[in-house]
Amino acid sequence: ETDGGILISVPLTNQELANYSATARESLNRMLSELRKNGIIEYRGHLIFIKDIDYLKDAIQCENCGREICNIE
Repeated sequence: ETDGGILISVPLTNQELANYSATARESLNRMLSELRKNGIIEYRGHLIFIKDIDYLKDAIQCENCGREICNIE
């Protein structure tokens, strides 16, 4: 976590992200583009900076179950 958001400090390709999310790379590209356009994420080089984690949690209906059992944290 950093000021203003969360920096994913592991460089991931869009194909790797698609594999993790069980979706096609093309669909993932569209989702990332939309998230970037709406100011939810931004790119910092090859890294993703999440500016609005609450938006993402709401979008996936996160139950705030805690890090020890969470699938996304």
